[in-house]
Amino acid sequence: MKKLLAMLLVLGTVSVYAAEPAPEVQSLVKDGYWGFWLQPEAKLAGIGSDSAGLVGGLLGISLNRALYVGFGCYWLASSVEVGDPKVGKLGSSDLSYKGLDVNYTFMATRVVHGAADVFIGWGDATVNNTGGGSESSDLFLVEPGVSLLVNVTPQIELGLGVGYEFVNGSDIKELSDSDLGGAAGRLFLRWTEER
Repeated sequence: MKKLLAMLLVLGTVSVYAAEPAPEVQSLVKDGYWGFWLQPEAKLAGIGSDSAGLVGGLLGISLNRALYVGFGCYWLASSVEVGDPKVGKLGSSDLSYKGLDVNYTFMATRVVHGAADVFIGWGDATVNNTGGGSESSDLFLVEPGVSLLVNVTPQIELGLGVGYEFVNGSDIKELSDSDLGGAAGRLFLRWTEER
């Protein structure tokens, strides 16, 4: 009998709380909508005295088509001679890095709009010496940048951007941090699927 009374008391309490409206959940962003985004891109950057092409992309989540947070990977797509005289070579995919990208897009509903972002990552470089052997090094990279975007469709944007790569950690004799860092240009498509 005591168990039956206890169970009825619990059920009565639950039904009273179920009848009350749920309290409003407090959050940093109200009436926001999330989306997923994908951004393949091609970069042109200076490595030593040469220009090099890199390919890669970003994948992540967006909030209100304004704040984009994602993870990206990039690889060297062309060969680059290293040193003076040329003592080594960075072959295709001998330079790669990955990391986190945070982007803020301004006035995304307009046809032409802008964005600012920062990429923070890590990677490695391997120089194949012409006399044989190779040298490798782990890298840390920070790249702030700005972009100009055009809404091609409601979900797809075409972008053109510039940034500056700050690189640290190269202990390869013929390839210093300043040889790997510098200005970089990029061309990309960003596809956003809203939820």
